[in-house]
Amino acid sequence: MLAYYRIKKLLTEKDITHSVIIKGWVTDIKPKKIIINDGSHADGILCHLPENNITNNKDNALEKGSSIVLCGLLNKNDKDYKSNASFEIEKILEFDLPFIKTSRPQIQQQTLEDHLKEAACIRIYSNLQFSIQQHLEQLEYYSVNPILYKPIGIYTMQLKNVYWIDTLDKQIHCAMGFCDISNCMDRSEELLKHVIKYSNNNCKTDLEILRNKTISKKENKEDQNLHEQRINQILQNNFTRVSYTEAIEILKEHKKNKILESNKIQWGNPLTATQEEFLCNQYFSNPIIIFDFPINNTNEQTSDTDSVLIKHNDNTNTIRKFHIILPQIGKVIWGFQYEENPHIIKDKIKKHPSKEQTEIIQYIKQHPNYNCKSSSYTIDLKSIFRFMNDRIKD
Repeated sequence: MLAYYRIKKLLTEKDITHSVIIKGWVTDIKPKKIIINDGSHADGILCHLPENNITNNKDNALEKGSSIVLCGLLNKNDKDYKSNASFEIEKILEFDLPFIKTSRPQIQQQTLEDHLKEAACIRIYSNLQFSIQQHLEQLEYYSVNPILYKPIGIYTMQLKNVYWIDTLDKQIHCAMGFCDISNCMDRSEELLKHVIKYSNNNCKTDLEILRNKTISKKENKEDQNLHEQRINQILQNNFTRVSYTEAIEILKEHKKNKILESNKIQWGNPLTATQEEFLCNQYFSNPIIIFDFPINNTNEQTSDTDSVLIKHNDNTNTIRKFHIILPQIGKVIWGFQYEENPHIIKDKIKKHPSKEQTEIIQYIKQHPNYNCKSSSYTIDLKSIFRFMNDRIKD
């Protein structure tokens, strides 16, 4: 029985000398050749048609978008296509014409390009998520189910390092026991660099597909060179750390700059995206981590549970929360340290009781080991995606 191969695996395997089966969709038709793609590889594979092939029948000819199953041999010495390999078709086992036909080639081509672009986006997101999970698993993080009600800080008292994936918002949440805010910032920076490096090495073809669909070749080359410089800067340098209070002072010194919305530069107000962009792109010219925000700062929505569990600094005016800001994109990671003293948590709940917070007290009573430093952070995959190609909208 012949083995079935995905195109990506077929192109990466060595010494395949026997006939194999591949399946996919026709993305282009050339004289005596077709290109098929099965979603596993951005470029697909060039296939040489046999002399007596089914496409010679004008009443039943292949079209772009046709699904097809082929039997044949891999030729790794073919330099006529991007992948430097081709597929010698021995037999067309089966094929089906597109369900929707159109007499307007430009519409058909547009639809096909949209499918290729969407597939590229999916593969990029998949690689982003895989790289994060791979990094976390190597550091012995455990995947938990957020549907089961427990504050994430509680999980750290049982497993130390945990994470869970929010597939709806495309975010990954991480929490660590025996970890203060400084260590949390270190780990989140380390993870971010790992993700960017992995994606840059493994998603280049897909990113090129997206860029080529939106900009000219000249713009693409210029943009790619600038983008590589940004990536190298991130990977080779430590992120600049600045407290919220220091950031406000810097913004006040430059309030004459019209883009800074000087009427909003006041201690206690949330930093606007424009202000964060100024600090990152112009003032520091480097990725930054802003930490120690005011207690009532509302830069992002915080649940009642988190507001109770976030640790306050000793001066009581700020909390141990941070944002990581990337050039041209803005906030990509945010996190905070949890309060480890259960008595302080109980006092907060008494002032602002709620159903969820009452359940926190019940759980703390049942688990007296809730007494070590712990922190958490969230990484936003949509923002990482935009950074990897900031010309593409979600």
